[in-house]
Amino acid sequence: MALCSLFAAPLWAQSESDPFADAEEFLVMSQGGRPLVFEETAIEMQVLERLDIEAQPNLSAADAVAKLPGIRTTQRIQGERAAVSIEGLPPEYTRILVNGQRYTGFVGSVADLADVPLTNLGRIEIQRGAQGLRQGPDSGGGVIDLRTLEPPVEGFRADAWGVMGSAHKRLFSTTVAAANSSRGGAAASYTHDEIGGYDPRGSQAVFVGVGGRDSVRRVDDAYLTQTFGMGREGEGAARFGWRGEEERYVSPEGVSIGGSETTRWVGTVEGNWAPADAFSTRAVLTYYQIRAENDVARRTELVDRELRGEVEASRNFVFDLFDLDVYFGVDVRQLSLSLDEAPLDFEPEEDVPALSGDRSFDKSATTGGLFVGLDARMTDWFSLTAGARLQLDTRFDPAVAPQVGLLLEPTSWLKLRAQYGRSDRYPSLNDLYAPVVAQLGGVYFLSGNPELVPEKADTWRAGFELALGDAFSLSATGFWNEIDGLIRRLPEESIQVGTELIPFGGEPLTEEEQALCTRLPTLPLCDTTPTFVESPVRADLFVQKNLERVRTRGVEGQMFWRPLDWALVRVGYTLMDTHVDSEVMPDLKRLPNEPEHTVDLELRLRGRRLSRFLGEPELSTVARFRGAALRETSGTGLAGFTSTEHTSSSWVVDVRLQLPIAEVVTLNFDVRNLTDEMTIDSYEIRGRSFFAGLRYRWPHDF
Repeated sequence: MALCSLFAAPLWAQSESDPFADAEEFLVMSQGGRPLVFEETAIEMQVLERLDIEAQPNLSAADAVAKLPGIRTTQRIQGERAAVSIEGLPPEYTRILVNGQRYTGFVGSVADLADVPLTNLGRIEIQRGAQGLRQGPDSGGGVIDLRTLEPPVEGFRADAWGVMGSAHKRLFSTTVAAANSSRGGAAASYTHDEIGGYDPRGSQAVFVGVGGRDSVRRVDDAYLTQTFGMGREGEGAARFGWRGEEERYVSPEGVSIGGSETTRWVGTVEGNWAPADAFSTRAVLTYYQIRAENDVARRTELVDRELRGEVEASRNFVFDLFDLDVYFGVDVRQLSLSLDEAPLDFEPEEDVPALSGDRSFDKSATTGGLFVGLDARMTDWFSLTAGARLQLDTRFDPAVAPQVGLLLEPTSWLKLRAQYGRSDRYPSLNDLYAPVVAQLGGVYFLSGNPELVPEKADTWRAGFELALGDAFSLSATGFWNEIDGLIRRLPEESIQVGTELIPFGGEPLTEEEQALCTRLPTLPLCDTTPTFVESPVRADLFVQKNLERVRTRGVEGQMFWRPLDWALVRVGYTLMDTHVDSEVMPDLKRLPNEPEHTVDLELRLRGRRLSRFLGEPELSTVARFRGAALRETSGTGLAGFTSTEHTSSSWVVDVRLQLPIAEVVTLNFDVRNLTDEMTIDSYEIRGRSFFAGLRYRWPHDF
């Protein structure tokens, strides 16, 4: 009762810093003070600000976006993975960036949003629909760009955050930043994050994770930003990141399964020049490398590298009736992938070239594109963005990818948007050339396919955004996505992966035989000792192949409502329909793990100031309901399923209570998965968990 009265009471005293009225709240405020869901752009872009991210029960960047309409994250490998799917499109169509550059994942493969810490995070920008104009064909479903806080213009700032809780959770992060207005500034961040495993609970999930409770995952992440001036007309920045990750898997029975170690390096140098008032240029050079070593079932070492250069120029034109920004640019990427895998320790019963001989390979490719576009504000109520990209690749034919977006504002309280984009996603080096590689301790094997062809995707979007007063907004968007030649791992055959000894003979005796052997124990019949014979052990092999056509369509909507100064409500809804048309998998008609109905809810309450030293407590509750979906049966997280069974619906509720102390310190208490849900879709997840955190920030208002 005391807690309820704390948050139900009106605010008799307001603090000077009001997170619900601050410009950095998640309701982006227009100049007229009306709450808006999206930015004032023709391309639909939603922004989550820092204060909103910290108020919610988030421990990683994946948590911050996981309960937005149209977005699904897949929790696999001890529940610490977050491949992001937008509106039913595969995770390969979601490009995850930090400050506009690659930060996680293998090049051309699925990036893991859970790998991005919240340390020094300023905002998250989510753009839905094809964004290939500047970002290339890996962004056919959308872009999630995480922007860190830049160093201060002058002075010093510091913050630290520590979290402890269930499953031996230990998280510590800190950032120190300083600047001199004449010499530039620097910000250095560090994060250590570790958590233990959990035991399967006997659910019907297809995939429950590699290890058990004694498994562990440890991550160290460092990120450095240096800003500097480049004369009177320019400014630049250099960014450097390092990440080390270790996972050790222990079975529920206490047997060590093995593990993996991953190291990632990223370095970026960028410069921006504006030699004239209406003309600007930008140049970026990025090097990215990720190395993964795995000794689960078999030792492998995979090294993926990317060197990327980008140059862009833009010119502004002002006419009597409209303003026009024209831009053009070029980007070039040099890709390389190498794999070294240990030889087999057994002789296969059949001739399987993929499992024998030299299993090392080293492949490279050059890809890039030329693009041109324009942003036009023709009247106070009409905006247009349009452009096209010529995609080039040394392995495939050139392709043209157009993109267009419209924004109409017939009144101050209504916005209408429409968007179209085309993407030609090329198979990655891993998709094409990866040999047969063991997954999850040899439960199944995956293989590339050099016969793959590029995917072709078209996305259409249209919707409205309505803002009434300064406390209510409503948006709804219809989407239609089609992919021709979707690349998915499909079952090819079973292959021998080892041998085992199995008992042969030694069947139990009947009552008559037992009586006979009592009198004549030397008879051959009486020898019941089994003999053991060597038998092959087999596992499923999944090979990359092109499906004919996949379609996703539906509607997503969001509502923000602030009924009182101390209460805020967010409701999201996604209606999804998927269809698969494939001769390769004729029984596959729908995509798995994509329910027809998804509901997202958030309730945030702010209580009265408790004392001179205790600020206003804030309670945030975030929940997601997912309806029944086609069950996945392959275990790959991809496609290779013909099951007609459906998963159970699920409710997952997370709660955070924040309590400010003396302005610079904040306590937070989290309950994750309050409903103790056992599975989401086809995957088992962590049960109810508890966490407590302490955040220090100086100065308190940065």
